[in-house]
Amino acid sequence: MKKQVYVFRKYSGIEIGAKNEEEIARIKKALQFVRTRGKKFFIPIQFLKSILVRPKGKYNNLLFPREGVYVCEPGTINESSKSYLGSLFVHEGTHMKQYIWKRKYKGNGAEQEAYMTQRKFLKIHGSKDEVEWLDSMFKDKWWVKKKMEKGKKNIMRDTDKKLIQFCAKYINGKLK
Repeated sequence: MKKQVYVFRKYSGIEIGAKNEEEIARIKKALQFVRTRGKKFFIPIQFLKSILVRPKGKYNNLLFPREGVYVCEPGTINESSKSYLGSLFVHEGTHMKQYIWKRKYKGNGAEQEAYMTQRKFLKIHGSKDEVEWLDSMFKDKWWVKKKMEKGKKNIMRDTDKKLIQFCAKYINGKLK
């Protein structure tokens, strides 16, 4: 069995890691899109040290603000338009800014600020459908973990555990 090789590239001081050059290129194009279309939106993104695409999975993602690492799954990268992916980086950059400035970076208030910033960017540079989809996801409160078993709430999803393990591998220098 051939071992998966993980590819790393840099863009504007941010290390990008993915399973192939195509995913790296999509991320770079989205970052460049934000950088050239709205510099004020790009500034908080630069608080990120790394953007990583876990080789498996669909659309889950997690930000590790202390480490400055954003980890997502391939569906997020491969199925998003350049403007939507850029807006997602704007969203995560907002959380990084909240963390760096020692403000609340998770919970309802933090998500509302990040959503509003993402929406503002997307309203200018995305499609009406993308804005409507973002609004529907916000209304559904994507950041609140749903009850997974009767009587239990806020159970960590299995995919969250996988993203945490993947980030730990990266932090420990074990992604090659």
